[in-house]
Amino acid sequence: MNLSITIIPSKSLMVIRATLISFFTIVILGVSACSPSNQQTADLILTNAKIYTVDSMNTWAEAVAIKEGKFIYVGTEQNVGAFIGPQTKTYDLKEAMVLPGIIDAHTHPGSIAIRDNYDSTKKSGYPNMPYPASKEEILAWLENYSKKNPDLEMIVAGVWQIDTFGLTGPIKEDLDQVVPDRPVFLLDDTGHSKWVNSAFFRKFGIDKNTPDPAPGVSIFSRKPDGEPAGWLKEAAVMPWFSERDYMAPDQPQLVENLFRVLSHLSKHGVTLLYDGGNSGAEDKVYAAVKKLDDTDRLPLRYEGTYHIRLPEQVPIAISELKRLRSEYSGDRLKFNTIKIHYDGVHEVRTSAIFEPYSDDPENRGNTTFSGEVLTDFILELHEEKIDLHLHTNSDRSAHIALNAVENARNIIGKPLDTRVSTCHLELIHEDDISRFRELDVPANFTLHWNGIGYLTGWEKPIGAERAARRFSIQALIDDGATVSYSSDTTGMTRLYRTSPFFSMQVGHNRQEVGAAPDSEILPPVNERLSLEDIIHGYTKGSAYQLRYEDKLGSIEVGKIADLVILDQNLFDINRYNINEITPTAVILGGEIIQGILR
Repeated sequence: MNLSITIIPSKSLMVIRATLISFFTIVILGVSACSPSNQQTADLILTNAKIYTVDSMNTWAEAVAIKEGKFIYVGTEQNVGAFIGPQTKTYDLKEAMVLPGIIDAHTHPGSIAIRDNYDSTKKSGYPNMPYPASKEEILAWLENYSKKNPDLEMIVAGVWQIDTFGLTGPIKEDLDQVVPDRPVFLLDDTGHSKWVNSAFFRKFGIDKNTPDPAPGVSIFSRKPDGEPAGWLKEAAVMPWFSERDYMAPDQPQLVENLFRVLSHLSKHGVTLLYDGGNSGAEDKVYAAVKKLDDTDRLPLRYEGTYHIRLPEQVPIAISELKRLRSEYSGDRLKFNTIKIHYDGVHEVRTSAIFEPYSDDPENRGNTTFSGEVLTDFILELHEEKIDLHLHTNSDRSAHIALNAVENARNIIGKPLDTRVSTCHLELIHEDDISRFRELDVPANFTLHWNGIGYLTGWEKPIGAERAARRFSIQALIDDGATVSYSSDTTGMTRLYRTSPFFSMQVGHNRQEVGAAPDSEILPPVNERLSLEDIIHGYTKGSAYQLRYEDKLGSIEVGKIADLVILDQNLFDINRYNINEITPTAVILGGEIIQGILR
């Protein structure tokens, strides 16, 4: 057999190669042009914009086309014209900055709404005590308030400053001096403890023989003989009394209160939130949210929850979430996650911490129940494909939670079908940083806590060394963990702090809004976060936490068209003016939900 070899000159090879490249380029472009999305005409087109997509493959775009609530084109202004039809609405944004819809991955709109519009005749909300105030000023106010409201069966009021009292906390006898005959229930400024009088204990039959509902976390401070002293920590009284349920106004008022709260969030760019829990008032809150949803007044997507605060709730939690889902789910209200208050806070010395509290050497706090119980519960959630969100405020609680996730994964021999996330994480042990990524556990933080002056009472319990390494967010980001952000706000007086742009400024500077540029930075200074990382956490990171990563979190073809149009460019504005940014329009599923487009 003869083999003949033809030598093709190198110049000819170059011609053939160029021809082939041109041919395949035409084929690829032709296929792209014929793709289903390119055959559509858009309902809405936004052009001449600076669109920060949070899509790593296509970070910036100039235009988007939206059809039936989803993005069908993201790219240059030059090519978006192919999607214009006779009914398409087109807006020139005049180089305005655009972000994906912002996701607040842990907050409490129900609590804010319940505490709004205080009305003593309806027992709704609660009156504001002088704040900050000494013990004597609080008692003087209480005596006056009691005399003006003789018909109230119980006095519920707030708030008092946690560091007004020492390590042993307030005592019932002080309240007994001014109100001996009616129960008194005074909330502190952390939301994690209460001050009550003797009449309160008598009403509910609580005495020295009453066990602590969750030892080390939800407990009664006690006298040497075991008698409750008057300071209730965490959910100690929840088996008998829920202040949020007690304070809730009638449904029409609660609906309007919620609408005001949720509209505020929506106007500041929030298109999806996760409700961090309602401590026994779930049905009242979700009935009100459902009313808004059913009447097309719910201005954002709302992820509800069942809130575990005590061990006794664990066996019923899954069935309760399913009940809430069945009774209240709607177009925008969904239920996919259970929340566990797994420890407390440093200020009340109920966080589960590795080393003892600096001012209480016999106390390391505790978790609401053991790691073994948590592992078993995670396995149940895995079977039900229900997600879990854990309040883990300190290093030991976070460590136990990560261990439970790891143990559950090892038992089933594969990744979990439940997504477990953690929140707050004021302290994280350095050995656990990499485990968030390895175990696929999102870490949620409340950025507006990262300044100096807003939160008080935490440095004395944990000491200067631990205080200097609070909120190790950058370390998690650098390691590749999923990080999300939230406002975690519970009261109407702090509603202004729910603006994501307020939190972005604090997270970017590690200084409180209003602080001078040369004021102290919350250490460590290297934890001042970049705007890119902050935006990612408020969009893609939060979407992942809530299992919306295929639908929301970035501006990409095929995803739901939630986006925010800003009045200023985040990357151009002075870092001390970020909180002043206000969206000019918010789009939810392709519909303008707030503001206007011209």
